[in-house]
Amino acid sequence: MLEVREFIRQNVTISPEIRRDTIRLIRNLRPEGGIVAPEEFYLLPEGERGYLFLERGAKTRAFLKGRLQATFADIAALAVPVLNHRIGFQYAANDNGKVNRAAELISRAVEKVVADGARGI
Repeated sequence: MLEVREFIRQNVTISPEIRRDTIRLIRNLRPEGGIVAPEEFYLLPEGERGYLFLERGAKTRAFLKGRLQATFADIAALAVPVLNHRIGFQYAANDNGKVNRAAELISRAVEKVVADGARGI
């Protein structure tokens, strides 16, 4: 397992354009990103950690699909599972409501990056 992890780290790449799109995705989830109302949140995705886990996951997904280059499609596919636990809401009635709302906002953030011309889809 450690050898596979090291292989992925050293051989599966992610382009600077995809990295920039990933950062844009994370920024879209912040209040200044225009997708959410600041007063709705009590916890926001951490930029650096969210970014790092998305990148690592995208590289692993690309490897599992037989590719040595991660794409924004890999990032998009993992955005909800990687980021949803980092978003909390002041007024969601139950855990299901929180999870559904987080998934909706993350999906909108992905769509915004795609609409703005994401590369590698």
